[in-house]
Amino acid sequence: MTKKLLKDALLADLSAVNAILSSLQEDDYVGRMGFEARKEEIETELAGLERSRDTLANVALMFYGKPVHGSRSIATEFAAKALASYQDLVAKHLATSETGGLAQRGPTPARQAANLNITGILHGSFGFLLEESDQDGPQLINSSLREAVDKVTDVLDHFAAESEDPFNTSLNEMDPRLFSSVKTFFKILHDDEATMRIVEGEKDRSFDAKAVDRAHQRCQNASIDEQDLTVTGTLIGVMPYARRFELRIEDTEVITGKVGPIISQEYLNRIETDERVIGRRWEARLFRKSVDRPGQRTQVTYTLLELKDL
Repeated sequence: MTKKLLKDALLADLSAVNAILSSLQEDDYVGRMGFEARKEEIETELAGLERSRDTLANVALMFYGKPVHGSRSIATEFAAKALASYQDLVAKHLATSETGGLAQRGPTPARQAANLNITGILHGSFGFLLEESDQDGPQLINSSLREAVDKVTDVLDHFAAESEDPFNTSLNEMDPRLFSSVKTFFKILHDDEATMRIVEGEKDRSFDAKAVDRAHQRCQNASIDEQDLTVTGTLIGVMPYARRFELRIEDTEVITGKVGPIISQEYLNRIETDERVIGRRWEARLFRKSVDRPGQRTQVTYTLLELKDL
């Protein structure tokens, strides 16, 4: 069970025990002794839970709506599609964060490292507890998979938010293949008339029918396009730690954007060897991304992938 769900359950038990204690007669010594002992047990468990490290990925996905029949069952086809789509989301986010971007096609890198296991069934609606394998024992810092799961929760929340701002920010920064996976996930929920709750870390997010429909419509109406470009231009400046660049092409147009991780390190190495980089003409390979939304200007961003001597 996730730390938050376990904490909520313990707090609910503590509240119930306190209510019973307050209702007991003063001379009910046996009853009071039993419930006082139970209260101490719960408080000890809560204190231990607060001290425990929650560094591995664990998330509870709870579904409601048409595919779910109370807390008894869930449609097999829907559950399989929804869980596979969520796993794909996590894998692509992990790959994006570790490689800086995904290829337009082909297998997703680090997919094996992104595997989550179903470790429990949750009732109240019908849900699944997904956890990362603890093969290497306890960790002192959050695992990469834990960070990816945390970011996926934010992405889904931003796409379904009432305000356009979180959605726009996420969309502008998103890898196209990750966007495709978000689109698929919300389409599954929308088409099967399902709603959802996600509990992960300290986060507890609910997606009612309006939120699911809002996210689905945003995904359907938006698009992200990518292409590789090779241009010749003069490098005006590079900030390797901030990963930003400025490149002048055709003497008038200046392209600005992010610097790929390889270029950042390459630039630092060249500074150390006193090689002249700024002010020279280069053949530059760029990654161009354009994001379209109805009624808004197309947002275009560039990433510098490679510099070659002319």
